[in-house]
Amino acid sequence: MVRVLSFRIRPLIIGGLLLLLALSPQPGWALLMQLETQGGYQYNTFGWTIAGPGGRPNILSELNFKSHGPKGQLSLQWSTDNQLFFAKTLVGYSQLTGGQVQDDDYFLDNRQGQFSSSRTTIGGNGVQNYVLDLGWRPLRNEYLSLALLGGFRYDFQSYRITTPGTQLNPPGAVTFDGLNSMYNWRTYGFSLGLNAIVPLGTLPLSFIMTGHYLPSLTYIGKGFWNLRGGSAPTDFRQDPSFRHDSKGTGGDLDLSLRFRITEHWHTSIGTQFSWIKIKSGDDQTFFQDGSAPIIPFNGADLRSRFFYGSVGVRW
Repeated sequence: MVRVLSFRIRPLIIGGLLLLLALSPQPGWALLMQLETQGGYQYNTFGWTIAGPGGRPNILSELNFKSHGPKGQLSLQWSTDNQLFFAKTLVGYSQLTGGQVQDDDYFLDNRQGQFSSSRTTIGGNGVQNYVLDLGWRPLRNEYLSLALLGGFRYDFQSYRITTPGTQLNPPGAVTFDGLNSMYNWRTYGFSLGLNAIVPLGTLPLSFIMTGHYLPSLTYIGKGFWNLRGGSAPTDFRQDPSFRHDSKGTGGDLDLSLRFRITEHWHTSIGTQFSWIKIKSGDDQTFFQDGSAPIIPFNGADLRSRFFYGSVGVRW
């Protein structure tokens, strides 16, 4: 019993000593904190395509979403006072207040033989971003500060498709009353990155560049479709109506100018570009009769632009 307890207590003792060492005010290892809030406007372009059974036609249906709206981000960074190591968490949220989605369907390969096309309104959409970065800064002098990053990222986006709508092909009046479909997707994966800070002369002004690459993203998309949401066996279920599963890559690039107002306060203006490229996978559709056939999911593509201003404080 004594031996068992010693094995249980020993890690607690070691962990406690390490914690005391980390929190002790030793030179170069005291923790500094920085809180920053960003606000601005985001523009998104997102689309996906599926193929028919057996891959023919190679594009059976495609949806393209264009949306925009205000966005806010909040980040908190902990670093050693010599800024050699740091950890940063970021949470972002955007309410996409405007935009549209176009739905096109084809009989033949390569977008030939179009038999249906419609354009409807996007409303009530949200974007969520969650980022964790761990950094090591091997270079820091009066001309350049350079850090290597490793972390994790989770993104969630929701697009609700509502009225009004326009039937483009075949032409003619179509009633879109009651249209309330939704497509939700999420990606997550580990990231590698680089952060560079360049002081601009003797001014309290710096140019900052931060980039991430996500080499292996997991992608899950779910459609809740009331375009055919009746009770017939061939109508879609709503829990969900279909699901996309695939893998892909992604990344982002953030460019900003930071002006240090005082020793503790700063403000910035900047822009961020984000992208994902999702490979082919599976599209599984769920019908009222319980059947759930799988057809090819060709992939998805996102392009996002975020323009922002920020205020930060460190202590």
